[in-house]
Amino acid sequence: MLTLEGMVLAVIEHEARKGRDGKQYDAYAQVQLQVEEIMENGQARYGVQTMTTGCPDRFQKLIGKRVEVPVRAYVRSNTVAFTMQPNVEPVLARGADAHLQKAG
Repeated sequence: MLTLEGMVLAVIEHEARKGRDGKQYDAYAQVQLQVEEIMENGQARYGVQTMTTGCPDRFQKLIGKRVEVPVRAYVRSNTVAFTMQPNVEPVLARGADAHLQKAG
């Protein structure tokens, strides 16, 4: 399993709803992480990974902090995307405090 590191930007909670097709959809939550990709020329490219989570309250407490989460990678529309288990516990990234002090 891979580990994705990024800053928690937002937690989005979606209510249960009935779709246009009449099918009932359960409530769910998503977390958005800002991730940094270092390119071959050394420049950084930033992106946002949005993943479903079963523990939004744990991520809510870490908004604005760098975390690490175990993920699985897959390809969607020629882009690498990530998914994590529903009840994954985010942990503060190693050196997160030093990075935050350096950025501020």
